[in-house]
Amino acid sequence: MRRAPTLRPRARTPRRSQPSWKKRVNRSRKARDLAAERQAQAATQARLEAGRAELEAAGRQLTALRSQFSTELERAREQVAIAQERAEASERRALRELDQERTARQNG
Repeated sequence: MRRAPTLRPRARTPRRSQPSWKKRVNRSRKARDLAAERQAQAATQARLEAGRAELEAAGRQLTALRSQFSTELERAREQVAIAQERAEASERRALRELDQERTARQNG
């Protein structure tokens, strides 16, 4: 019987170094990629700063609007209280008039 051949790892051939022009091209490509990454990072940072500034402006605007709303709410509450006092006074006056008319009918 024939024996199955055993697989032996192939002998590695020594790796040749790249020619110098190829190394320069690779370095140039890496430098270009790095510059593009830096530019993209700078653009992202600029967008982040713009977003932060916009958020701060919106926060200031919200604070101003809250203050304005509180002032208007207080005025409205005061007006409601005044209107309620007037209504109660008017109701008391009407009841007093009715009472006077009733007592005038009984006496007269």
